[in-house]
Amino acid sequence: MKKILILFALIISSTILNAQKVGIVLSGGGAKGLAHIGVIKALEENSIPIDYVTGTSMGSIVGALYSIGYTTDEMVALFHSKDFSMWLNGETDISLKYFFMQEDLSAEWLRLRLNRDTVVKAYLPTGIVAGYQMDFAFMQIMGRGEAAANYNFDSLMVPFRCAASDIYAKKSVIFKNGNLSKAVRSSMAIPLYFKPVKYEQGLLYDGGIYNNFPIDAMENDFNPDYIIGVQVSDNNENPSEDDLMMQIFNMTMDRSDYSIPEGKGLMIVPDVLSISTLDFSKADEIILKGYVAAMEKMPQILEAVNRRVDSTEVHLKREEFKSKMPEFQFDNVNITGLKRAHSKYVTGLFRRWSNAPRDLDATRRYFYRLIADPTLDKLYPSSTYEPQSGYYSLNLDVTRSKNISAKIGGTISSSSTSEMFLELEHLFFGQIPIRFWGNGYFGRFYNAGKVAMRSYFTYPTLFYLEGGLQLDRWNYMEADPDIRFIDTRNAMMIKQDGGFYANLGLPLGMSGKVTIGPAMGVYKQQYYLNKEFRSTDRLDKSLLEYGGAHITYERTTLDNRMYPTKGSEVFVRAKVTSLTEKFSQGTSAEQLVSSDTKSNYFWDVTLDYKNYALHRGRVTFPITLECNFSRHDTLCNSMADLLATNAYRPTPYTQTVIFEDFRSKKYVAGSVGMLFRVYSNLHLLLDGHVFQPYQKDFLIADDNGDYRTERRDAFSGREFFFNATLFYNTFIGPMALNIRYMPHGSSHFYFMFNIGYMIFNKNWWDRN
Repeated sequence: MKKILILFALIISSTILNAQKVGIVLSGGGAKGLAHIGVIKALEENSIPIDYVTGTSMGSIVGALYSIGYTTDEMVALFHSKDFSMWLNGETDISLKYFFMQEDLSAEWLRLRLNRDTVVKAYLPTGIVAGYQMDFAFMQIMGRGEAAANYNFDSLMVPFRCAASDIYAKKSVIFKNGNLSKAVRSSMAIPLYFKPVKYEQGLLYDGGIYNNFPIDAMENDFNPDYIIGVQVSDNNENPSEDDLMMQIFNMTMDRSDYSIPEGKGLMIVPDVLSISTLDFSKADEIILKGYVAAMEKMPQILEAVNRRVDSTEVHLKREEFKSKMPEFQFDNVNITGLKRAHSKYVTGLFRRWSNAPRDLDATRRYFYRLIADPTLDKLYPSSTYEPQSGYYSLNLDVTRSKNISAKIGGTISSSSTSEMFLELEHLFFGQIPIRFWGNGYFGRFYNAGKVAMRSYFTYPTLFYLEGGLQLDRWNYMEADPDIRFIDTRNAMMIKQDGGFYANLGLPLGMSGKVTIGPAMGVYKQQYYLNKEFRSTDRLDKSLLEYGGAHITYERTTLDNRMYPTKGSEVFVRAKVTSLTEKFSQGTSAEQLVSSDTKSNYFWDVTLDYKNYALHRGRVTFPITLECNFSRHDTLCNSMADLLATNAYRPTPYTQTVIFEDFRSKKYVAGSVGMLFRVYSNLHLLLDGHVFQPYQKDFLIADDNGDYRTERRDAFSGREFFFNATLFYNTFIGPMALNIRYMPHGSSHFYFMFNIGYMIFNKNWWDRN
């Protein structure tokens, strides 16, 4: 009888021990929350069970990852990855930028969005960082886990809760079911850094605003026998003058109670309070601090928690849960948030979706195509698994763009090329959305105006139609001192181009497109035919009335409009131009022109290639190649002929000068360089350029000073120049110091400093 009683007591004792449950509560704290990984690692190494997890902000991310089966090593690899850095900074991988829907390059610095309501309302950005990269990443990471749990957080590998903040109701919201990715994304929506997440009738921000330590969710929903809390932030943190995020936290966050009822558990407080909220570069240090803090408390934990779960048991539990995760295959798209006509347009972009289920990579490409659409502002992705079909649905909660946007930009330069840029855009939404815009450039060197429209169509395939009117004027006769105040005036030319263009655009993959279209207009050149001119002399003028057509292929993955540091670009264009020339002679030259009206026919084929892919460590070796093959009828005089000839002008500076020694109807040119990443966004580019014409027509002056053309032997006239450019890419564009050296010419060195984008409207005669 005594043996039976002992055996019964052992069974009861074993049952009690096995029933002992442990929950961990993970606070928010930005990068400091990586210490949670170190704590979990220490608990697992000592066979302490983790039966429940609740978390806020960064604590919700770590907690959710653990709840869907991530090991601590897998978490460390994720937070060290290049992908995570890009999500955090709102950067898009260059291979996912949809070139077809990108706007034409401009000198834009700042864009202000407005809505045309009963009154005009201006909308400032609600997030410094675009969140769609992270939104899709969260769906990718957590979508299969939430499907395996049938969207019930109690059925995850480890039951889980997270807290977000409803800023309208001014209360904490605890998520216990639904989309895990959306719950976590809501919990870490830091005000002003990330956009909030729509929820029922309100908006959700970072859970730390009202509940940075969700012990209430742990006790109310799980009521474990023992609670281990991890505190990585403090109510009384004094933010530094440079830590904007911590300043915002102090202004918005309620005080949290970082305590556990006596006898119910203990707190672990890693030594991380001095680390900046967004300093993820110290990930290893932060994780180690969490591990050390947990190991210091381990004797107390081991004494209080008698139950043990060895690594084999945890591994089997993890593998069992992962085996339930259905692979991503999407067969349906659900669009919400748009009016019917606009929704039809967006649905039409997925017209070929129904042909076959799409895997995650294909779905990602479709998603990023939508991100580039100018008619759409925000897209929140989530997935829903349908057990009957075995496929997922992609759910997109979409917000359309504001009706009106105003852009401001330009460049500030040490030369006369300083300019201001203004643009106003209006969007009309519907099954065929239309974008109208007009812009202007205002400066001493370049003045321009443009009005245009573009419409996107989804049937029978995706394409756009656009058309526009524009006027451009370049004044190369302006005094153009460089940074040393040396006058490099060019008294050769003022040119003006005004006309109409139209284009049909077709996409080619993510990074390419083909455009086809006609153009017509009037191209006016003003110049002197004698190098010894007087201010009272009347300019010589050529008026070219032209019409033509082109076909252009472009493919680009370059990462910057003006000074790229990675990616590549291919530009191929063929065009034909028919024109009538009308010449009016001025008073500077004695030569007479035999004919003042002449019909001409031009054709041009141009190839331009840039590649920034070759790199070693912090040094990239960019290479460029440009080929031009043309047949031009001879114009009425040598100057007009030269100025209508294509030029090799590969740098921002060379686009602002005539560059007569680098013009030819047939040439091959290119460059090789070394691009040093000095620090973060600060780079130094050293490159050398060579220009090799097939047959170069040189403009020379005779004894009277009149210009005439002299053709030299084939493959003569080779020219070189060298550049050194130190540039820093800022949010308003690059700050750049450029030094150019040319072996030939009256001025070997040229210096220029500029801030902003030296970019002009595209036109028929110059690719810019």
